[in-house]
Parts: sequence; structure tokens; C-alpha cells
Amino acid sequence: MLLKEISDIAGGEVIGPDADVFRRDFEAAASYTDVWQWLLGAGIILFLADVAIRRVIVDWAKAGAAVKGAFSWLPGLAAWKPSPARGPAYTARLLSVKKTKAADRLHAGAKFEAAGAEAPEKLDDLIKVHAVSRARAAAEKKPGE
Repeated sequence: MLLKEISDIAGGEVIGPDADVFRRDFEAAASYTDVWQWLLGAGIILFLADVAIRRVIVDWAKAGAAVKGAFSWLPGLAAWKPSPARGPAYTARLLSVKKTKAADRLHAGAKFEAAGAEAPEKLDDLIKVHAVSRARAAAEKKPGE
């Protein structure tokens, strides 16, 4: 009787001695949720973060100082000191890297010149070779193309 009262309160049923206890007509307990929206959002955020990391030059000293100013109420940040500002050596190194990158791009285009063309070594020579090859291509182009 106690089991009957408990099953009535809980909304269940009492299984008798002759009941089929291994039946399989229960409702499925699984539910499905679409996650493609979350994955798409995460992909967009990761893509934009990747582009920002590759293309944006961050002055970490200024960024650190801004973070320190925003979170100055935290006791652990009071002892933190930003790194000193970068001087002309940093700027010269950055310009050197940019110049090397430009030279590599021009050199990659000059690799496929006609056989017998000399490989220029200086950036100015590469720029001249690139300009000459573009002028030749423009001259060989038929009118109306």
C-alpha cells in the first residue's frame, strides 16, 4: 500500500509480479540542440582575432599601461611597472623588417624572369627590374584586351 501511495504522489505506477519489466516503449530521454550558431560565432571571432594579431602592430607598453590604469583598483597591479618606451632602435628594426619583406616580394616576382636575366641584389635594383618587367608586359599587351 505504501508503494501505491508513493507512486500516486510521484505520478508513476506500481509494477506487479506479472508485469513486463523489460518493455521498451518509454520516451527517449535525449534532446538535440543545434550548436552551429555557436560554432559559427566562435569561428568569426577567432578569424578576426587572427587577422588582428597578424596585421595590427601593438605597442605593448602602452597597452599594459592602459590595462594598469583600467584595473588600478586591484591591489596586485600597484607594484607592476610597464616596460620603458621603445626608442629609435626599435623603429629602425621595424623598418628593416618591412624593407626585407618588400625585397622578398619583389624578388619572388623577379624569379620568373627570362633566362639569362641577372639576379639583382639590392632593393633599388629589384624595384627597377619589377618596373621594367611590368612595362614590357604592358607593351606586349594587345590593344583591346
